Amino acid sequence: LSPAVRMGLRYVRGLSTRARERLRRAREGGRFHSLAEAVARLSRAGLGETELRALVAAGAFGSWVPERREALWAVLGELRLQRTGGPLAPPAPAPVRLPTMSAVEGTLADHRATGFTLHGHPMRHLREWLAERGVETVGELKAPGRRAGERVRAAGVVIVRQRPQTAKGFVFVGLEDETGRLDVIVNPKLHATERDIIDGSGLLAVAGRLGVEDGVVNVKAERFYPLRLEDAGSIVSSHDYH
Repeated sequence: LSPAVRMGLRYVRGLSTRARERLRRAREGGRFHSLAEAVARLSRAGLGETELRALVAAGAFGSWVPERREALWAVLGELRLQRTGGPLAPPAPAPVRLPTMSAVEGTLADHRATGFTLHGHPMRHLREWLAERGVETVGELKAPGRRAGERVRAAGVVIVRQRPQTAKGFVFVGLEDETGRLDVIVNPKLHATERDIIDGSGLLAVAGRLGVEDGVVNVKAERFYPLRLEDAGSIVSSHDYH
C-alpha cells in the first residue's frame, strides 16, 4: 500500500458521537468492498442521509467515486434503493455529467466538511496572484539576510488573534501560508481603524515593516487588506483573543 494520511472520524462535521459509534460497529463486519455495500451496511447500522452526506463531503467514498458531487449522487441513489427494498448492486455511473469541482472548490469543501484540507494549503491558490503584487511568502521573509525595517507585504490564513492584557492594547495576528507562520504586530491605533478587516477576514494581506531580532521575524503592520478564496473567510476558523 502507498503511504496515506488517515483522518479521524471526529473531524467530520455533522457526524455525532452516536453516529461514529454506529459506523464503528458497521465496520466490524469487515472491509467495505463497494459503495453499494457500504451504504447498505451503514444504513442498517442506523446512519441516515445527514450522516452519509457528511461522510461524502469529507471524501469517505472517494475510493469508488473520486468526484464528490458524483459520489453524493451515487450514495443518495443507493440509499433510496435501500429504503425501497431495491437490489444491492455495484454503483452505477451518474446518469448525468455533474460539474467537476475546481481546485479552489475542493479546498473550500474540505474546510466546510472537516475544518482543514489534506490537499495542500489554501494559500497556494492565491500565490501567483499575490506574487505579481509583491506579496512574499513567510519563508522568503524569514530567509537569512533580511533586515529589520524593510517594507514588506505578506498574506496568509488567520490562525490566531491575541490581545494580551500586558501588551498595552497591541494586538497580535498569526498568519500562516504554505511555507510557515508569521506573527503580525498591530498597534492600538491601527487596530481601532481596521478592526473590521482584521476581525472579519479569514484570509488577510498585510503591508508593514519587517521586524528581525534575535532570529525572531515578524511584521509591524501599517495596512491590512482582506482576501477572498471564494468566501473562505466564512469557513476558515481562527482562535481569537485568548
